[in-house]
Parts: sequence; structure tokens; C-alpha cells
Amino acid sequence: MRRRTAIIIGTCLVAELALASMPASAGSRIRAREVVGGLNQPVAFTFGPGKKIWYVEKSTGQVRIHDLDTDADRLFVTVPGVNGDGERGMLGIALHPNYPDKPLVYVYATRSANGGLRNQILRYRDDHGSGVHRKVLLSTVAGGSPYHNGGRIAFGPDGMLYAVVGDAHDSSNAQDTSDEDRGKIIRIEPGGGVPSDNPFGDRVWAFGIRNSFGFAFDPQTDGLWETENGPECNDEINRIRGGENYGWGPNETCNGSSPGDTNQRLSATRHSGSGRTLSTRLVSPCREPSPPAAQPGAPTWIDV
Repeated sequence: MRRRTAIIIGTCLVAELALASMPASAGSRIRAREVVGGLNQPVAFTFGPGKKIWYVEKSTGQVRIHDLDTDADRLFVTVPGVNGDGERGMLGIALHPNYPDKPLVYVYATRSANGGLRNQILRYRDDHGSGVHRKVLLSTVAGGSPYHNGGRIAFGPDGMLYAVVGDAHDSSNAQDTSDEDRGKIIRIEPGGGVPSDNPFGDRVWAFGIRNSFGFAFDPQTDGLWETENGPECNDEINRIRGGENYGWGPNETCNGSSPGDTNQRLSATRHSGSGRTLSTRLVSPCREPSPPAAQPGAPTWIDV
């Protein structure tokens, strides 16, 4: 039996954003309602045409569609081999920007493949409501720890697919640029290829990333903003730009002065084998007097 975990989708998100910018009297008039319940860890969702919510369940590997008009809820596809331990599992979902004319559905999952655990971006074709013709667009080692797998995926205003790949609980991965996707934000074409304007000539868009469960594009400026989970200190909100280093790496510590203790100034090098020159500029965070991301009274840091 599927473990029953209630979820409130969509309405809560709108309410949270509205409450942040409204006076208390206006915010008190916003009410949340449960859209669909009885789900098994629905950790990611997106909206499709026709008032439909596409969502994934972390441990079951299911991709499901909920119709807001009829309340019908149905299975689109079950991704095989999903491992839901710790922070692994089905972690992200996105629809092609031209869906349904391009009936392609993308998911990010930790799953058993080729004799080991991999974090993968998979693409399915929507064939009359069912997912078929699975294609692997990205496959990287998940690591021995079940933590720091990232998983957020979304299409940007430029039509490219962006994804966060966590550092696999090994901070050195975030500064490893020798064909290492972990600890990075990647950017790929809808078919999985490398865009010609990526900064390093491969999938990597930005590095020095610890672990993130969320990012979004500013609807007015198209800028990419990302949340960064700190260790026991220094949660961050980062303004992501291509080719930049966001500071997480093997010298991280919470024993120094914030925010520099988790944003180490590391020297960049050039890897002639890959033919790419790495960023020598560390993006330095500044303190922002906004609601804390971790604990009451804790500072939030914003990289700009």
C-alpha cells in the first residue's frame, strides 16, 4: 500500500510568494487547500497545459498527472530501478517548452543502471498519455552516500534544460573540473547535446555548488536564481551566471567567519585535455536582510 502523505500543491506556493510581498491584513485572506492527497513523497511537480499538474513520487519512480478540472489522477510512466534512499530518488520533472507539440517529458532520477547507481536525466515521449521511448540524456555516478544528489530540472527562457547535480556528499567534487558533473549546474540542449555557448565547452554551466533542491528564472529579467543548502551554516540564495564559481569546495568549514568559511577562494586552473579555461572569479556572497532559510535568527546569504 502506498504510504499516505498529504500534499498541498500550487496553492501553497502562490500563497507563500504572495504573503512575502503583502501586508498582514491582505495575507490573512489567502487560504490554502489540498489539491491531491494520499501520495508517496511527491518531491517535484510542474504545470502542463489544460490545468494539469505533472508530479513525481520520490521512491516509487512514478510520474503522474493530476487534472485540476476533473480531479482525475493517473499514471504516466513508472521509471524502473529508482533508489529512494536518503536524498536519492525521483527528484525532478520538466516538460518540453513546446509541449504538447513536442510531446517530451524529462525527469531526474537516481536509479540502478549499468551495474551501479546513477543520477540520470531521462526523456520520455508522451504517446496518448503514456511515457514511451525512454532516452538517457545525462548519466553520472550517484556516489556512495545517499545524500546531495540535487535533482531540480527546468527549461530556461533560452530553451535549454538546466539541472542541479549535487556534490554526492564529497565537497571536492564541486571544484573538480576534470569531466566531473557533480557539484555543478549543468545546461544541455533538449536532445542532450552541449550548447555551443556553454562557457567551458561541456555540460557545465556553473560550479562550486554543494546541493540544491531549487532554482527558478526571473520572469522579468530571465535571470537564474538558485537556493543552496549549507551545512550547519550559511544557507544561500545565488544569482547564477554561466562560467562562475560559487565557492563550495574541499576547504569548506563552519568554524570561520561567515560567509567566507563556506565560500573558499580557490585558484582555478586550465585543463588542456578538455580545452577549457575555468573561472578565476569567485562569486562573493553578501548578507541580505530577508527571512532565514534555515533557523529563526540565522542569516541568509545571497551571491550576486
